[in-house]
Amino acid sequence: MSEKVLRQLLFMRHAKSSWNHANMTDHERPLAPRGKKAAPEMAEWLITNDYVPELILCSTARRALETAELVTSHLPKPIGIENLDVLYHAPPATLKATAAEAPAEVCRLMIVAHNPGMHELLNEFTSKETGFPTAAIACLETESISWQQFFASKPRLKFFVTPKELDY
Repeated sequence: MSEKVLRQLLFMRHAKSSWNHANMTDHERPLAPRGKKAAPEMAEWLITNDYVPELILCSTARRALETAELVTSHLPKPIGIENLDVLYHAPPATLKATAAEAPAEVCRLMIVAHNPGMHELLNEFTSKETGFPTAAIACLETESISWQQFFASKPRLKFFVTPKELDY
């Protein structure tokens, strides 16, 4: 029988995107300058507070991919990014199902995706209705045998941090 380990699911909404490209599809929209500034700041917060992910699962939308790449480029060691179409505007059930497929050896997983799914997932684990601004990161944690057991193990909200809260 496998032992329970502390697992942390970090979920990050993509950083602020640009609306200056009228001829682009939603999927193709890049980050705005504010987003390009916020993503590395959030990476620095993760490093400072010892929440560096081991793997990132990311929506295939350009703004999400750019966010994930900016985060990983500031981390102390390289980590993998898996681009998944299913995370583009995914509802909470899809976010949970995607996390459940993570490799067992990963104990700290990050998902970079979109609202309203991120907002709805966060609100399942907090007693007050809260928004989920761009580049914000929430962390759920619990001890579980596997990622398949993560949500059944009743994770708790460890933290929720937004770019506006940082002192950078």
